[in-house]
Amino acid sequence: MNSEKRMFDEINQYQGNNATGGRFITRLSKIIEYFAIKFNTFFKELNESDETQLKSKISRVCDRFEKERREPLDFFTYNNHYDIVYNDKSIDEEEDDNVESIREETSTTTATTLITTKTETTDTITTDNSISKLSDILLCKIISNFVAFDNDKYERTSRHYKFKNLLFFIPYLIDGENVMNFALISKQLFRVVSKIINNNLFYWNSFIDINNQSEYNLIKSSPLYFDYESIKYIPYDQGIEYANQLLSRVETFVMESDEYDHSINGGVSRSEDIYIDYYVIRFIEEDYRSAIIKDGYLIRPPPMPNLKEIIVLGYHGFEENYSNFLKDLFVSTPNIDGHGIERFTIDMRKDWNSRPDYNNIDFLSSLLNYHSKTLKSILIINESFGMEDLDFLIDFLDEFIPTLKENNIDFKLTTNDPIDRLTQHIDNNSVIRYLSDNTIYNQRCLQKKFCFSMK
Repeated sequence: MNSEKRMFDEINQYQGNNATGGRFITRLSKIIEYFAIKFNTFFKELNESDETQLKSKISRVCDRFEKERREPLDFFTYNNHYDIVYNDKSIDEEEDDNVESIREETSTTTATTLITTKTETTDTITTDNSISKLSDILLCKIISNFVAFDNDKYERTSRHYKFKNLLFFIPYLIDGENVMNFALISKQLFRVVSKIINNNLFYWNSFIDINNQSEYNLIKSSPLYFDYESIKYIPYDQGIEYANQLLSRVETFVMESDEYDHSINGGVSRSEDIYIDYYVIRFIEEDYRSAIIKDGYLIRPPPMPNLKEIIVLGYHGFEENYSNFLKDLFVSTPNIDGHGIERFTIDMRKDWNSRPDYNNIDFLSSLLNYHSKTLKSILIINESFGMEDLDFLIDFLDEFIPTLKENNIDFKLTTNDPIDRLTQHIDNNSVIRYLSDNTIYNQRCLQKKFCFSMK
């Protein structure tokens, strides 16, 4: 206990800014590893002498962890700890290409991605009376729970709202701002973090060099996740071949529409991107508002041959440009030899003046024409679903219900108000019945989960 007391006394010396320094983080990591050694000994001894008591202890601690969380972590369990403590007995027998999944597949997120791990032990940690080495697989399990975005954290920032919205569709999304906090602690943690982000979805918003295989380069593979906001970081000056390579592994594409700014009365969301020294704010905002709905506003990204999931947020459809962008995306994505879009989700909006009168859905026909064989689900979220929206959706369903049924595509419409009030004038009973069976009314959930009005 004396050595443990001394460790905590050292931590107490770090206050304020000192608590974020490299020395503090390094020392804290060693203390964590020290207690991991002690926990391994405790777990093995009690597991062999009284397994029932051990499970009871872990269950009580787990209840404390989960009590205040909206969504359970399901991490502090007996089975998980057994795998961690006894991993040396099984991992050494695995092939070098042993894989470990660090996130589970859900119906609303991308297919499970595997993280390749190899048992490597470095950075020996010396305590008063023991020497131990932690494997990469153990650190992967630990750190993967911290680099993801904290869904329970409360912040009033635009970045936080954006991630909260994304997590509704992508439960496991790595927060790029958290990555470096762990990667710079030690060489081993740098290597572990690199494995995690190269094999899972992470939000990148800077230039990355996928051809740099240096041990000091964190990102060594093309990313699996691409947000349209990052299109400005595609280095076209390095040639189209490199640009294609950069997006060659992308499985999930996310796009948040700027159409919210087109008709808003207040300041635009991109005001921070305007260089005041070069433009008169009033004029540049006017030009920006009008440009949003023009064809030349959206840049087409390089092809994404492995694209499986598309998520569009804040779509209005004032004009054709966003719809045309999606059509081009469907065409450029291969639909043969196991390739093709599997999940499509779109959140539709109307502005403060209930415009546009209807949300343009022309792109849905192209989606089914090109990817009906691979599509598994279509989710349309429309808070302000009106009569004209219904008319256009009825026309679409009348043509494509046979395709949806033939390919077992899960079609869902989520709206705030029952559509019965809108369907009285519709004579197509089979389409109305199909739509009624596949409509979800979930107003409270939508109000809780989406914060685009606070953009």
